[in-house]
Amino acid sequence: MPDWSAPGERWRLLLPPGTVVVRLGTPDQPPVPGGKQVAVLGGRRQVRTALRAAGLRAEVEYVALPSFADPVLVVPLRSPLTAWAARGVLTVPPDVTWPHPVYSLAVSAVRRLPWLLGLLTRQRLVLGRPS
Repeated sequence: MPDWSAPGERWRLLLPPGTVVVRLGTPDQPPVPGGKQVAVLGGRRQVRTALRAAGLRAEVEYVALPSFADPVLVVPLRSPLTAWAARGVLTVPPDVTWPHPVYSLAVSAVRRLPWLLGLLTRQRLVLGRPS
C-alpha cells in the first residue's frame, strides 16, 4: 500500500478505492489493464492512446500545479475549479530568472483563458472506466 502522506503520492487520495494506477513513461511500465477502473499518469497524448488501446473511456482528467511529483494543487479539467486555479493560484515560480518574462506571459494568458491550463501542463492523471 502506498504512503499517501508522502509528498509525491497525495494525489492518490482523489482516486476511488481499488483503482489501479499506471505510470506511463517509466522503465517498468505495466500495460494498462482493460475491464478495470484505472488511473493513468503521463503525458496528454500518451494517456489518451493508452486508454483507447485498453478499451477504456476517460471519466475525469486532472492536472497538477506545478507537477504530480510535488503538487501544490490538483484540479479537474473542465470544471469551475480550473478557472479558480488559473486566476487565484497560478503564479511564476520564485526561482525562475531569465525566462521570467515568458512565464509571466503564459500565466497572464492562462488567467484570461483558463482552458489553456490543459494545454500548458505536461502531465495528466486520467481516471478511466470500461466503455
